[in-house]
Amino acid sequence: MQNLLCTRKIDEFGRISLPYEARNILGILQKQNIDIFIDSDAIILKKNNTMSCCVICGGKEELITEIGSLRVCRTCAEKIRT
Repeated sequence: MQNLLCTRKIDEFGRISLPYEARNILGILQKQNIDIFIDSDAIILKKNNTMSCCVICGGKEELITEIGSLRVCRTCAEKIRT
């Protein structure tokens, strides 16, 4: 069993929020995909390193620049250049 970081309640929509500490330790960014696995009596969340949206604005159109596993859209890339 892993170390318990915290306990969270499931809201009325079935959602939980991931603690900042966990996201920070794993380097999970906003709008990043998380893979969900079931293993006997456990739900396992795993960071998905494939970014399918711009890391700056969250847009999914015209993703042109890739830095490692991070992607940037044309609009944000142009704003950075100027």
